[in-house]
Amino acid sequence: MNKKIRCAIVGIGGHGETHLQYIGKAEDAGLCTLNAAVVRPADNLDHIIKQWRLIERGVVIFNSFNDLILEGSDLFDLVILPVGIGFHAEYSCKAMRAGKHVLCEKPPAATIQEVDSMSQWSEASGKVCAIGFPQMSSDLIIEAKLKVCEGIIGEVKKISNFGIWKRDKQYFSRNGWAGKITSQGRWILDGTINNPFAHQIMASLFLASAEQGRSARPREVTAELYHGNDIESEDTSCIRIKTDSGATIFGAATQCGPKDHYPEIEIVGTKGTIGIVIGKYAKIRVNNSVETIHARNDERTNMYANIFNAINGVHPIQCPVSITKNFTLTVNGAFESSAFVNNIPAEYRAMHSPYGSAVPEEAFTAVHDIESIISRAFKERLLFSEAGVAWARPSQKFMINDDYSFFRFHAHDKATVRKKQYKGVVYA
Repeated sequence: MNKKIRCAIVGIGGHGETHLQYIGKAEDAGLCTLNAAVVRPADNLDHIIKQWRLIERGVVIFNSFNDLILEGSDLFDLVILPVGIGFHAEYSCKAMRAGKHVLCEKPPAATIQEVDSMSQWSEASGKVCAIGFPQMSSDLIIEAKLKVCEGIIGEVKKISNFGIWKRDKQYFSRNGWAGKITSQGRWILDGTINNPFAHQIMASLFLASAEQGRSARPREVTAELYHGNDIESEDTSCIRIKTDSGATIFGAATQCGPKDHYPEIEIVGTKGTIGIVIGKYAKIRVNNSVETIHARNDERTNMYANIFNAINGVHPIQCPVSITKNFTLTVNGAFESSAFVNNIPAEYRAMHSPYGSAVPEEAFTAVHDIESIISRAFKERLLFSEAGVAWARPSQKFMINDDYSFFRFHAHDKATVRKKQYKGVVYA
């Protein structure tokens, strides 16, 4: 019989509440218990503590991650980390060093040197280090991967993905690192590629490989990064990735849309195609036949069940940190390729407010005709500059050789960042 996994969570505000919800579901299913939580006093989250009845449930509250590791180590087996991107690697490595399993929120980290450290600590400690890409545990992605591995659609040649979201001012002001390239001397690389639409990039790399448990490695990345909002990093992007599997991946995404759209992925093989509308259904087309698969289970529920089973030795982890290395190589390659985050000039965008809203923080930026721009880029696999978009600027191809192991992004080179990230390579 599988043992219940004892959990601790670091941070209960923001996305931490989503994790509280799914931990609660897993508790009800008899899979785990929540024994500890880190809640910084300065965050004023007493209302969340009360809402989730943490004290009544016997959850021990700690003021910091270090306090949790030093004083509460005997309370938990798995630590869940819905923390800022800049702390993903440090907290994960420290937890594994203390003998704990880890579920780290996506992305794994901002830089390849950090992800390498996480992988090394997972291997050395023998502890699970799972990355919170719930799409990797979704019925649709798992079924599509099976079709690819079985050769149902032949050899995968092309994969395209897109995403369009509307995000307001309060989204970019929700914490100290949103929309940033760096924060507190740490790399963040926030934006469409490394945060909201990271799921589609990760899934595309996974589906580009015909081997179970593996993602394709990027060999050449060409990316164009832009922002329409008044932020440091990007909120609109397009990317072309040539991989070691022979497949070419294309992606286009924005957070400057007039409304949200369900993200989509299209896989093109030599014998057929797979079209996926994330969270809804997949259509497999081979010859003249069409098979439709509908999403059956909640992907986050699947993700948590997979992690608990992996810790109990039932089956392998679906999204270990090791499989996400190629994702972070892609992100780093995108910033290296673009060199700069280009501003979308004011004449090509406008600020809007939701109907009837007088709250300034609910105002959002929409780039003119961005839905058509993204749609054409997705269908024709064109970078924005190749499609003749007026505000687009071409970038350079960036080759990711086998010895590429340290991200610097010279266009944003800061001594404090270099020092911090060098220390971050080992986290000893």
